[in-house]
Amino acid sequence: LLLKLPFLDYPSDSQCYEDQIYWEVPGEHEDKAQELLRVEEPETQA
Repeated sequence: LLLKLPFLDYPSDSQCYEDQIYWEVPGEHEDKAQELLRVEEPETQA
């Protein structure tokens, strides 16, 4: 008896060329990490 399991199926056409699903795209995580680490300084009016 064979079952059709969804994770063994081929990806849909819209996901075939989506790199972020299969690979870690360099640069994107670094930008997000910098945004999280960046501390906004309060603006002071002189």
